Amino acid sequence: MTPIPVQTCEDRAAGEPARPFWPGGNQTPALFARQDPFGARKAVVPLFWMDASGDLEGMGTAFALDPWGGFITADHVIAGPRAGARHSPVGDGNLRVQGPPDAGFVAVLGYGAVFGAVGLPQEAIAPIVSAWSPGLEGSDPLARLQGRHDVQPLDLAILRALPRKPGWIHCLPMRSRQPRPRVGDTVIALGFPQIDTFRGPQEEARTIIEEGMFAAYGRVTVLLPQGRDRSTPTPVFEVEANWPSGMSGGPVLNSAGEVIGLVSRSLEPEPGVEFGVGWATWLEAMPLLATAAPTLDDSNADRRRGWAVVKDRPWTLAGVYPTEAEADVALPAAGAGFAKRFGVWRMGSDDFLSG
Repeated sequence: MTPIPVQTCEDRAAGEPARPFWPGGNQTPALFARQDPFGARKAVVPLFWMDASGDLEGMGTAFALDPWGGFITADHVIAGPRAGARHSPVGDGNLRVQGPPDAGFVAVLGYGAVFGAVGLPQEAIAPIVSAWSPGLEGSDPLARLQGRHDVQPLDLAILRALPRKPGWIHCLPMRSRQPRPRVGDTVIALGFPQIDTFRGPQEEARTIIEEGMFAAYGRVTVLLPQGRDRSTPTPVFEVEANWPSGMSGGPVLNSAGEVIGLVSRSLEPEPGVEFGVGWATWLEAMPLLATAAPTLDDSNADRRRGWAVVKDRPWTLAGVYPTEAEADVALPAAGAGFAKRFGVWRMGSDDFLSG
């Protein structure tokens, strides 16, 4: 099994050397702790439910979709607590969810190496303001007659957090189109299997909830673009792996270190056996992914689509934004000679290709 380098797009752009993720000491490639506070931990985050009193309950894992507050997780990670949230059916059979104002999901962002019992800085708590899950029309013939929306969510959710200052969020290379996974391929998953409940105001939360990122190697065994069966239609690829429950929603990367899926479901290994069975939501095979994640660039895993505020001579990139409206707001402050353009941005650099 060849070690896989895990590196954010921003580190690649900066020319940082890739560091393969591999276990040390008595750990096994099937599941091992990996502390990477200035690398992948900027992109992969534990996801919590915060109640009205500020208590944090660990739910699973998410990872950055773009540097503007977009995250991806598994739909089943957010399915329980969101039951009391407001649901807004979308005409194409999908579902948007807006949490109640006094409670909701929060991502705990990576903020570097910490020594001692240091409380989380407020900037590390990123409230999730909305979630969107693609879904398929259900088969209940009475639902429409009764005015109910019979929607079967697929196991992927796009989260939107409040924006953060540049540098707080990094992104992993993401491959939403070919090359597709093949049977026999080695993959690696990242997540927080030891995520736990924290009781007490978030201001008193200690770094124990920030630590605990694990990596797990596995081997692709089956491709299921139509899902496992009629009751589980999410496109997945099956993996011989050990993925504990807290890793749900975490990224699954190919041998090039590019995200090709996310942890969906798993069966624990039998006693005395190193690997169980896991299923990864397959990004390339997901319907409506372009609608759910319009900032992804099909052609380049290191780039994201957006609106830039730029000047040609001398070349100056003042900023890149996910929407035209945000670029319009930033344009006057950039000064004379700047214009807005739509295109693809190599994150962590001044490279921007219009079109």
